[in-house]
Amino acid sequence: MIEMKNWILILLTGLQFYSCKGQDKVEFESHKPKYSTNELISKLDSAYKNQDSSSLIEFFNNWNLDLQPNDNKYTDQNKIIKSVYDIYRTFYIPSSPFNLGDWESFHIPENSLEYFVIQNKIFYSVLPGNDFEKFHWKTHKIDSINNFKPRLEHLGQNRILYLTTEYNNALNGFLGSKYKELGTDNIMSPSLPEGESEKRYRLLKNHIHILHGHWGGYWHLETHPDISVIIINSELNKAIIHFRYGYQGGETVLLKENGDWIIKSSKATWIE
Repeated sequence: MIEMKNWILILLTGLQFYSCKGQDKVEFESHKPKYSTNELISKLDSAYKNQDSSSLIEFFNNWNLDLQPNDNKYTDQNKIIKSVYDIYRTFYIPSSPFNLGDWESFHIPENSLEYFVIQNKIFYSVLPGNDFEKFHWKTHKIDSINNFKPRLEHLGQNRILYLTTEYNNALNGFLGSKYKELGTDNIMSPSLPEGESEKRYRLLKNHIHILHGHWGGYWHLETHPDISVIIINSELNKAIIHFRYGYQGGETVLLKENGDWIIKSSKATWIE
């Protein structure tokens, strides 16, 4: 039986993404990587072998400088895209998870992170009306914004790391895939990194909040909450976000009032 977190990913990946009816074609910012995946892995390996924290901080600072937020040409190109960026900025406060629900086993302590790793693609769906109950992953059109780099000044823009493909591959390549099977330490224990992967994970975890996959063999590199999809009504004044936080997930309802998006309610809805 496929758990909720798995079928959501399967449905999203299997869908073809079209523009919403009446929406102009979305223009994405081009991305030319400054470093290859192998070059980035080499920098991380060097910091690890020398246990050089200053080199590691330099790696993250260069990452931050290398990838700047999308400019207004991309974020404000139409009302829908602008809404997606505005909704994300209102919602994304990783150091205050309990504003979003009750989390049983995981949270990021406030002010504990040096950097925030931001997902590189955002999925969204605009409803033909206002009936959120009728939304279904299989029948509604789901669009996406690639090379998604929202400006997040409320977190400190010098702490923002946008997770492009080369950085994603470099971190995965550096960390490796050595892990304990689910339930190894006790029946409720998730899969945990071990051996060389655990040592490499420990080097990074004080700078970025990486989470090992609950089922083993993969990593959550984005700093949670990680959005699965933003659903917006046709009037662009109400939205529901489906998201992951640690080994759980939830739904957040936002309303637009006096020109600003406001979180009205949020709750945990599933757990692995």
